[in-house]
Amino acid sequence: MYASCIYLAMSNLDNVFGAIALGLSDQILEAMETETGLSPNEAATLVHVNLRPGKTITSLSTKLRLSHPGTVRVVDRLLSRGLINRLVGKDKRQALLQLTPEGQQILSDITTARARALSLSLAPLTKSDRQALEPILRILVSGTVRDSVDAYAHCRFCDTDRCYANMCPVEAFARDSKFQDIGG
Repeated sequence: MYASCIYLAMSNLDNVFGAIALGLSDQILEAMETETGLSPNEAATLVHVNLRPGKTITSLSTKLRLSHPGTVRVVDRLLSRGLINRLVGKDKRQALLQLTPEGQQILSDITTARARALSLSLAPLTKSDRQALEPILRILVSGTVRDSVDAYAHCRFCDTDRCYANMCPVEAFARDSKFQDIGG
């Protein structure tokens, strides 16, 4: 009977944790789309191009977990909005991407919308609750990273300036693991 009580408690924890994860994801995506009019893939593209300017569409495709044609369509939409530039690489078949000033402004809007959604979600917690929660979340986030693509996927909307200043837990896990190149 004791074992089944533990299972029920863990089952409820799993269920509540899953609901929180999905709810937060929905709130973040909705806030970013409302603020910028961008799809999640378009927003993630701006974040990645800002973090790694000059990367190719093929590299971006891997990080976004999209097909090459799907990534080209995302890039084309951002080009048409004037948010990124496509430069010709050493190999004329390669397109290297960089943000325009307008893209930089939208990136700021993405970061602000995400921060606002997260702040609202954390608002019920006291300062002490937040301090207790942070180390637990660092453990949990590292446990969900399976490879370098996962690592990027976790960070595709992060405020990288804030995270890198405080040692990103995903990057720390990636550095200490078998895989490398989380931002590639």
